[in-house]
Amino acid sequence: MKYTLTLKQSLPFSQNPRFADLEGENILLNDVNLPEHIERSYNPHNVKLWVIGNEYGALCGAWGSCEQDALDEAVDAGLLDCLMAEEQDHSNEDLTPLGNASELFDLNSVWMGEVEFDAARDIKLIVALVRESTEGKDTL
Repeated sequence: MKYTLTLKQSLPFSQNPRFADLEGENILLNDVNLPEHIERSYNPHNVKLWVIGNEYGALCGAWGSCEQDALDEAVDAGLLDCLMAEEQDHSNEDLTPLGNASELFDLNSVWMGEVEFDAARDIKLIVALVRESTEGKDTL
């Protein structure tokens, strides 16, 4: 099932898209923590849902307390293999080591956006996130 995620816009002329369409299998359920205005739960590390994309559109969604955590989770789940560098040359400063294996990725065309939840607008997404993560699934 395809979900439309609304991304926060922090600047008046943000470079990130406002909306991202993702298939459920591309949205990780690694650490689901809904915002406090939706679910009053303990979230000391401020974990959020991040959408990762490139010039072709949104690639995946992953939960993390910061962009780095979300990138690492997405890499470890195999959702960013299209960005992996062909040559794993650790002396190349244009490449970024990600994930548990510290494989190198080219992030030059990557954008990231934090998902903005609205209880009325996103009820279908919120219910799916809660239901599927409670059942122990890896992706939506």
